[in-house]
Parts: sequence; structure tokens; C-alpha cells
Amino acid sequence: MVFCRLALALIVALSVISVQASAGPASTIRIGLVFGLTGPNAFLSQQALEGANLAVEEINKQGGVLGRQIQVTAQDSQSVPVQTVNTIRRLVTQDNIKLIIGPSSSGEALTVMPIIQELQAVMIIPLSSSPVITTKMGKGGNPWVFRVQQPDDANTRALARAAITALGDKRLSTLAKNDDFGRVASEEFTKNVLPSGGVILSSNFFSPGGGYDYSSTLTRLKQENPQGVVFFGTNEDFVPFMKQYAEQGLKAHIYTRSVVLSEDLFKALGTLVNGVTAVETYFPEIPTAENRDFVARYMARWKRSPATYSYTSYVAVAMLASAIRAAGTDAPASVRESLTKVRYKSITGTFAFNQYNQALVNVYVGRVDCSSGPCHVNVVSSLAPQ
Repeated sequence: MVFCRLALALIVALSVISVQASAGPASTIRIGLVFGLTGPNAFLSQQALEGANLAVEEINKQGGVLGRQIQVTAQDSQSVPVQTVNTIRRLVTQDNIKLIIGPSSSGEALTVMPIIQELQAVMIIPLSSSPVITTKMGKGGNPWVFRVQQPDDANTRALARAAITALGDKRLSTLAKNDDFGRVASEEFTKNVLPSGGVILSSNFFSPGGGYDYSSTLTRLKQENPQGVVFFGTNEDFVPFMKQYAEQGLKAHIYTRSVVLSEDLFKALGTLVNGVTAVETYFPEIPTAENRDFVARYMARWKRSPATYSYTSYVAVAMLASAIRAAGTDAPASVRESLTKVRYKSITGTFAFNQYNQALVNVYVGRVDCSSGPCHVNVVSSLAPQ
């Protein structure tokens, strides 16, 4: 799997180089993509890079924006906030690239937001989901930062409803990675459980870094006997958890907001992933003609299905292109103003930024079904933005 990811990274890098080589800086609109292509968020970031590159390629094939091709420069932040700051400073001050899509994690986003405002560059966030970001954007905050990913207060509210209202699992325990995302997601989920009629038996955390010994938490879960366990972490964290969970004979339903229900996950876990329920902005199984067409285009380009971060990064590029087109220029101040008015009709609804520069769109509840044939996701419901 490591070899496949390295190969994929090389393919993506070569595709970026080919886009850059097609036209010189004077004739192009320049966009920086800043993702953690290595490090703890590499799996998500590769998907984001693919989605962004697909959007750029499709726009360029249609004549570009304002008669100019889009040129992308992809940078690896390693999901380290200091590295993200240095990368964006270099893009803006040395390379004169002032339209940025990224970064991967909430910690990076919160650290770099003041730098974006200082440099007066435009940044659209397609991955990071901390609700704290919302309070620091737009009205009364940073006017240069926008976000298409849904914040965790909205996502976890939908997750609580899915567990408690839809499936009747009222006795819940949580397990989250002990980082910025995991702590905030666990806290936000807990806030939404009581109003929905549920109870949290325990809130558990595991350390980032790849040790993956969940034995103490699994012992506690056996004693508590919850109806549902809610997991906040990456796919890399989830695979060993599920294997140890099954070995211990635990039967509670598994819920998540952050694990990507993908082909890679199904291959790694087989039928152990059956019944896992997730809330996301996007699933490739959304049953519409528009989505089937998007999935076909994505698979033709990247030889695998898109995931939620592929989609949100694709949307981020599309909204940025729409704003440039409406502004009649790629000057950052004009693009920033134009973004506040853009309405982008997408597969999952219309993306438009509110007064806090946060786009609010539908979220979807998906459940893995391995009961007949290959594992796949059934999209069981959608919830309107709140």
C-alpha cells in the first residue's frame, strides 16, 4: 500500500508539472495547493489533490478562465503548522501566488489564517472542519479565508441524529485521536447527544503516532457495553482499531465522521467494516445522474472512486474559478469580494458563502453494506444545512 501511495504521489506530481509546463506565468492564473501529502493526513490530502487537479484540467479544457489557463503549484505541508506557514509565505512573497486552496488540518488552518490576512491572499479551505475556524472568518474576523468543508458542529449534530434517532443507539461511547481535530469533534458530538436523547458513557482518546494499542479502551468498552461507539480519527487509525475490536468480540454499532468509507478501507477490513455508519459532505454512491457522471470522470482520470475530500477540493477550485470569472480579474482583493457573492450549483446542492465565509450545504449519512457482493455504501439519508 505504501508503494501504491508513493506511485500515486508521483503520478499526481507529474500531472501538476505537465499543467504548469503548458503555459508560462504571464499568461496563466496561478493557484497554490497546500496539502499534507506526507505525514498523518497523506491519505486525505492525496484525494484532495486529485479532486483539485481534476477541476483544473476540466476548466482548462473548456478554455480556462477569462481566456487564460489555470496553472497549479502543489506544495507538501506535511500537516505541520510551521511548515504550512513557511510554505504559504514562500508561495505568496516569492512566487507571487496569492490564491490558495488548503490546508489539510484544522491546526494548520488556524495557525496560517493570520498570515493569510497579513499577506492579503485568498484561501479556500476544503478539508479542515473545526468550528473555531468559522468564528474567525468573515464578518468580524478574517475576510480573506473561506471554507467549503462543513464544520464539525454541523457534522456531529447529523451524526448524533443518525445514531440516536435513526437507529435508536442512545448509550454511546466515543474514541478520538488526541489532536486538534479529535478533541474538538468529540466535544462537539457530546454537546449534541443530550439534546438528541442520548448519553455518553465515556470519552476516550488515543495518542497520534501509530502505536495503535487500543487494549485499555476496549476493556473499558466491554465493561460499559454501549450500543454505539463513535470513532474520530483517520483511516490509518481505524483499521487496527477495527481488527482489535473484532478480536475482543465487541458488537456495538460503529459511527464516524472522519473515516473515509473507501475501496482501500474495504480491502483492508473486508466484512469487518459492515454496518459502519458515517456522516460526510459527499459519498460517491449519491444516487443521481450528475454524481454518476462525476464519478465516471474521476475514475477515468485517477483509476479509483472519489471521496469526500476529492469532492470538496473540486468544489473549492470551481468556486474560485467562478469568482475570478465574475470579478473579471484574478487580483486577490477583487476575487475575495467576488467569492462572497458566488453561488455554485453542485452535485450536493448550491454552495454559497454566508456572512462568516462558511458554505453550508447538505450532509449525508452513509452505511457500509457487505451483506451481498462487494462492500459498498448505502446513502440512507441527507440533512439540510443548519
